Amino acid sequence: MKLTFKSDYALHAILDLSCYFGTNKVVPLADICKRHDIPAKFLEQIMLILKKADYVESKRGSGGGFMVKKRPDEITLGEIIRQIDGSIEPSAGLKGNHSPQKISPEEQTAFEEVWANVARAISEVVDHVSFADIMHRVTELREQRADFNYVI
Repeated sequence: MKLTFKSDYALHAILDLSCYFGTNKVVPLADICKRHDIPAKFLEQIMLILKKADYVESKRGSGGGFMVKKRPDEITLGEIIRQIDGSIEPSAGLKGNHSPQKISPEEQTAFEEVWANVARAISEVVDHVSFADIMHRVTELREQRADFNYVI
């Protein structure tokens, strides 16, 4: 599995919006772009996908922007990745990648079993990590960094 820029940007955008969940604050797209160095046109496309999938809602006009629709503990990384990139599978070893003369059916099957296990392991992780988990970890890391901020 290779995480695309599109998925990475979507994850950062949902995390950003998750920080405002429950505040009724509408976050302008430009603010998300600036905080995460995401090209605006690219993020617009991503947000349309997430809106159609019912993860975010938008408000138009002055003071417009986006809000996450679900609680951060109800959205997993896996959901967003699949919404943007589709299936979570390693790109190598998929059926049909080799001509029959170059690899035996037994070899192909053996590799397919490995890649299926890899896909299950990746899914096991990303399907159990919510945005609330990520928010909590970010807070921990910021606190740790603040504890080690010595000035001489």
